Amino acid sequence: MGSNKDKIDWKYDLDTSNIKKNPNYGRKKNKDEIDWEYDLDTSNIKKSNSYKKVENSNYTYNKNITYKPKKKIKIKAIILIVLILIVIGGIAVGVIEISKSIKENAKPIEVKSAEELIAAKGKDIELMADLDFMFQTISPINCKNFNGNGHTIKNVIISNDSIRGTTSLFSSADSINDLYLDNISVSATSSFGAAILCQISCRNINNVHIKNSKVTTSMPTYGSGLGKSDRSVYVGGIYSGSYLGEHKEEVSSICNISNCSVVDSTLEIVKEEETSIHYTKLVIGGIAGTASNINNCYTSGLNIICTSSGIYNDPIVGGVVGYLDGKLENSYAINNKINVKANYYSNNILNRASTSEATCGGLVGSVLEGSNIKYCYTNANQIDVSCSGDIYVGGIAGTSNGSTIDNSYTYNNKMVMLGFFEENEEKVSRTLGGFIGSTKNDLISSSFSYNETKLVESNNTKEKDSTIGGFAGLIDNSTILNVASYMNNASGINIDSFSNSVGECENCYINNYNYGNMNSCEIIDDSYFINANWMENNLNLIGLNWNFVSGKLPYLNFNND
Repeated sequence: MGSNKDKIDWKYDLDTSNIKKNPNYGRKKNKDEIDWEYDLDTSNIKKSNSYKKVENSNYTYNKNITYKPKKKIKIKAIILIVLILIVIGGIAVGVIEISKSIKENAKPIEVKSAEELIAAKGKDIELMADLDFMFQTISPINCKNFNGNGHTIKNVIISNDSIRGTTSLFSSADSINDLYLDNISVSATSSFGAAILCQISCRNINNVHIKNSKVTTSMPTYGSGLGKSDRSVYVGGIYSGSYLGEHKEEVSSICNISNCSVVDSTLEIVKEEETSIHYTKLVIGGIAGTASNINNCYTSGLNIICTSSGIYNDPIVGGVVGYLDGKLENSYAINNKINVKANYYSNNILNRASTSEATCGGLVGSVLEGSNIKYCYTNANQIDVSCSGDIYVGGIAGTSNGSTIDNSYTYNNKMVMLGFFEENEEKVSRTLGGFIGSTKNDLISSSFSYNETKLVESNNTKEKDSTIGGFAGLIDNSTILNVASYMNNASGINIDSFSNSVGECENCYINNYNYGNMNSCEIIDDSYFINANWMENNLNLIGLNWNFVSGKLPYLNFNND
């Protein structure tokens, strides 16, 4: 160890900004002193700007350091670590409590009574028992997700008389599942839309079945001016959908509906005023006014009524969906009655005649561009149309533009035209088809239409401008492949199985009928249509749901008949 002159005053003389402890230190005179020769690594010590002169100048020193013994460092570090652990532990406990609270709050509310269901608005709901509301009038229920667990809600009255209101059992929900509804009555006035189950803002509906129920609403009456302002209303059994804005393109149709049914029920739009001059679309569908995806659904025994009273009213009505804006698969409509009236005519308002246009289909009113129909059928539906403007009626759809229809059929549907005003005679046309009224830019394949009863009846005296087809009334630039049409009788109107403006027609067949064959379809006799093997092979009918029985027409079965 060096002499005293080589010692330093550690409290004042060293500049320790770069000092490191010697890893091999160990000797020190006492707990408050260090032996600089052994305890300090001075390899990085710099000279201080002000230092005392010493004989050994391999290190610098100043008066700005305070040495802290190793033992004290350990104690304070331990205290600091303990404090940190306490804080972390407290945070962890808090996180656990918060997570527990969130989990408890996220747990669905279990509902066992009508009162509990009304009080549970805005929550996830689990229905734990059948509910009988005893014809109580309630406001629409707002929830997040609803699980009916296969239970039934019955005898409910929903009423909403506010202008621009929307009315249904559920005002909105993210999803609704596994529910039965019986004897639900929904009544709305001047509404954007109404439905038995849910009017709008529902993304997924599965396994919901409705019977013995009714939804009715009147036409919207708000707005002013003489232009074609949009005043549309949507009605559906399961879901209505609605316009989100002033333009018809802004439609809330994003809803997936599967494994649902509506039977023995009434859906109705009633007229509100006799002299409306606003442009109004009246959209009704047995399952939905409009939807993006419908799968494995059906309607039966429905009474669908659409009565308008304005110059610009356009009813768009379908046994399953009014506007199809997506996919419709494995679905059907049977034994429904569709009654459409759009008769308003006036010479008193700006000398305007009614230009209402009715579009009706046993399955779909109007198929929008990019949509798809597959494995669907209609049977024994009756569509009565009385309209002062153009009409388009078909067993599957009234109109379709830019879509595909595949492996589908219609059987024994009936269409009735109830007339138009003589003053409007030169301005209107009637277009009806056993399968589709008007098809434009479509691909229709592996399908057939069969009507052994009278397809069309009419009380019109002037029908020369009507176009009736056993398969299609009007075909414009569409491709028709592997289809067949059988029509036993009609009312003597100008009838053809296909019009003469087909884009492409291949492997198409019609029965030997006297009303023409403008597209050179192959004429076959009646026996071919009940020849299961011939129909399967020549129409390329494929899929697990097809059934082929000798002596019968091919038919689809989805295990919910």
